[in-house]
Amino acid sequence: MSRTVNGEWLFDTVDKENFRRQLRTVADYCGVEVLTWTILSNHFHVLARIPQTEPLSDEELLRRYQVLYPKPSKYSVLRLEVIKAYLQANAPEGELWRRRQLAQMGDVEVAAI
Repeated sequence: MSRTVNGEWLFDTVDKENFRRQLRTVADYCGVEVLTWTILSNHFHVLARIPQTEPLSDEELLRRYQVLYPKPSKYSVLRLEVIKAYLQANAPEGELWRRRQLAQMGDVEVAAI
């Protein structure tokens, strides 16, 4: 559960929908299963299951990365091509990218929005 400062009203109808979309996006990226949720005007509740960590393929890591950036800029597209090349070449930069992505997955603290 998370609550706003001083119980201030934070979420209107549009904000609630944006939050719901962001929650689903981040859950997909992190590999967290959202079991149920509710968003009220000044706080929200989320019940999530954190699955056991399993090795992820580079293809799955790239898919999850693209979930966060569904409409990339031309520079993001070029960066993604460089990342793919690093991963395919098993370069140190690819391993560093892989570790950074994995560090953000499967952890409630990191998955919190």
